[in-house]
Amino acid sequence: MGKEPEQNYITLKEASKISGYSADYIGQLIRRGKLEGKQVYNNVAWVTTKEAIDNYLSSNQTSNQPSSTLATSGLWHQGLKFLYDKKNERWLKGAFYLTIFVLSAFVLVLLYILAVSFDERIEQKAREKQFLIEQELRLQE
Repeated sequence: MGKEPEQNYITLKEASKISGYSADYIGQLIRRGKLEGKQVYNNVAWVTTKEAIDNYLSSNQTSNQPSSTLATSGLWHQGLKFLYDKKNERWLKGAFYLTIFVLSAFVLVLLYILAVSFDERIEQKAREKQFLIEQELRLQE
């Protein structure tokens, strides 16, 4: 009986970690016939091999076709890899806290300016009222 040769299949999630593409995109590549793979478990889940991923990545890097989606384009893709890289976690936390600090300082400065302007308005109205009272007293004398 013709058994197909034993291959080391990997899930689309594992393939996405290897390639940097999303699991959905890899599934689309398999369905379009651009990447070797097959459906398993009553035609529910898709699987592929590491070799197929490596072949696709090497052939895709040498082709001059522009990427069809923003998620797989060069700089955007590198930025996403940077964000999800564990080595950059400490730096990203620092940048996040610095951003929160700067925004908080900005809000405090705005609140100070608002408070000062309200205070000046209140003082001006009080001076006007005092001036009117003094004029009335002078007229009564």
